[in-house]
Amino acid sequence: MVEPTGAETIGFMRFGELEVVGRFDPDEAPRMGETITLGIDMSHACLFDPATKTLI
Repeated sequence: MVEPTGAETIGFMRFGELEVVGRFDPDEAPRMGETITLGIDMSHACLFDPATKTLI
């Protein structure tokens, strides 16, 4: 799913069995159904425990 919010676009993506949420510049956001290659800046990543939903 791709959700434009104005200053950024939020993308809800599948990475194998995992769901990943990312923020994109509106001019560079993927389109719904598009396959893309991602690079993740781990200094800006938030990871959550799937069982408790708490931030790791």
